[in-house]
Amino acid sequence: MEYPERIDGRKVKEALVQHGLDGIACAAFGPSRDLTHDDPAFHQTCFEYIRHCFELCNQIDAKFLAGPMYSAVGKARMVPPEQRKIEWDRAVKNLRIVC
Repeated sequence: MEYPERIDGRKVKEALVQHGLDGIACAAFGPSRDLTHDDPAFHQTCFEYIRHCFELCNQIDAKFLAGPMYSAVGKARMVPPEQRKIEWDRAVKNLRIVC
């Protein structure tokens, strides 16, 4: 779900019911959605995005939201262990807020 606010949950739910399917959702965490970023504004963007995802999950009765919420997709780089620890701690802190 790149833009969950653009998805009509009622229509999706109707289609799921019509075809005997269960809803499962997958979030998309691009560069602006990074819970490990140094700038807290990125965290807020993530929190708002995840809230929209959860709202859509509720509309379609999805019991599971997948996705690499800990960081932006494709964020692969070599960082010193100290920076890795900072980002790990930031991810844990922010995922606790989400939970």
